[in-house]
Amino acid sequence: GYPLYTLLVHLISIMPKNMTFNTTIAYRANFFCAILSALSSSLITSTIYNMKYYNIIDENIVLKVQSKSNKKSKQQQQQRQQHDNTIYYTFSSICGGTLYGFSPLVWTYAVGSEVFAMNNFFASYILYLTCKYVIALSRTTENSNPLLHAYYGSFIFGLGLCNQHTLILYEIPLILYILYTLYHKYNNKADGGAYQLSMIVLKLTI
Repeated sequence: GYPLYTLLVHLISIMPKNMTFNTTIAYRANFFCAILSALSSSLITSTIYNMKYYNIIDENIVLKVQSKSNKKSKQQQQQRQQHDNTIYYTFSSICGGTLYGFSPLVWTYAVGSEVFAMNNFFASYILYLTCKYVIALSRTTENSNPLLHAYYGSFIFGLGLCNQHTLILYEIPLILYILYTLYHKYNNKADGGAYQLSMIVLKLTI
């Protein structure tokens, strides 16, 4: 079954009619899936924008974490490129999110009560959180903490599995990537990185 979807739709079905504009239960369930699909499109849009704005696609993040001498010069060049191409990044990300939202298969699950709309939402959300994790991993500021994104992402991973277990096939490569990059970031550092990494493994396993 799909426990998370069933619980949420049940909560929607027992809401008072005066709070739902006197709509039927079927209408509310369908509208709920439409909202999930709209959120998925917005997450895809934001992910594409962040991937281009922070130049994630064209760089090897693991090598970037290991090399410290050229970080400042690369960040300065990246900042100049970001300001020059903001309009291009915005337009391309909106096009990507729109094409995703109006694709035939996604649209089919968006206009009816289906569990796949929630599955698409979690897949998009996990991809967005992975992108935010990579951005935090490549930043050198004190406020950028990739472990926070890893902790929150592990919670979303588990929550997504409560909806559809096939999401694990999508999560396994991302989990391996996160563990690999965390190992390279916190290895040979005396700041409790090994303990934090073990906690990540525990949370991802749960």
